[in-house]
Amino acid sequence: FYSFNDSKTPFLVACSSIILKFILNATFIDKLGIAAITLSTSLVTLFNGVLLGILIIKRIKLGYKRYFINLIKMLFAAFITFILVLFIYNMWNYDSWILHLIKTTVIVLLYIIIYTLFSMLIKVEFASELISRILNYAKNKF
Repeated sequence: FYSFNDSKTPFLVACSSIILKFILNATFIDKLGIAAITLSTSLVTLFNGVLLGILIIKRIKLGYKRYFINLIKMLFAAFITFILVLFIYNMWNYDSWILHLIKTTVIVLLYIIIYTLFSMLIKVEFASELISRILNYAKNKF
């Protein structure tokens, strides 16, 4: 928008995002407590990005279909991975904080590995690029 000398549109979207954040915080704070801030921030960021994306379509023709297909694939991969990891997480019950720390570390690593493999399996466009960048980085460092 700024490259088109249009600072008004992002300003108005930002103002509407602030109003939406206030409304969401007021709505969710009684039910979710402090987590309402995180949820409302995520939803407002999504609203802001989608609205700016919709408005920029009028000026620039980008291949949004490709991005939305990949977004749906990534959401699907994240959901399936979440279910699998949640099942594994609930199998371990420890009272020691050090064992909880180890459990959490293992779960995070499992999530990353399973999500990445599942993303590659369903051919998320950016997963193979990420893997190649990580392998190139590791090859150059070591």
